[in-house]
Amino acid sequence: RFTNNRPYKFVITGRTKHFINAFGEELIIDNAEKGLAKACVAAGAQVCEYSVAPVFMDKNAKCRHQWLIEFAQMQDSVATFAVVLDDTLKEVNSDYEAKRSKNAAINL
Repeated sequence: RFTNNRPYKFVITGRTKHFINAFGEELIIDNAEKGLAKACVAAGAQVCEYSVAPVFMDKNAKCRHQWLIEFAQMQDSVATFAVVLDDTLKEVNSDYEAKRSKNAAINL
């Protein structure tokens, strides 16, 4: 995406290094960081480190992402954080939203 047009400057936000596309969700790191930032504001949280990975379908559950997050602080509930993170990912990534629609391919 362009950040300036005089002189032309841009930031690469696509799949350059880190992404998950196990189920067609095309979740890039930029999406994850936007979701985490918004969830932190909503829940009064501060994230130190995080990792996310796909969990593939088994006989008991649908596909999903597993998030491992180290918090420096959390003023609200983790449930609030999770809902805002999920909602933000759906807002910024239409492929993720399509897979999450009615838990079609990815469960929360």
